[in-house]
Amino acid sequence: MNIKALVHILGQDYTVYMERDRRNCIDVAKKLMPDLILLDILMPEMSGLEVIKALKNDAVTRDIPTIL
Repeated sequence: MNIKALVHILGQDYTVYMERDRRNCIDVAKKLMPDLILLDILMPEMSGLEVIKALKNDAVTRDIPTIL
């Protein structure tokens, strides 16, 4: 429900992509190189903190600003 609310609110002014799976999140970030990543701390299979660590340890995605 939170994801849908954020997409509805932010989607009026921004292009918004959402992923629920950590692997897809990382792959999509590498492909699309977004201006900002918003992460939930509770994600299936891996916490948001672990996703941030994976993004920051990758040379391609490390400079993308991320909000948890």
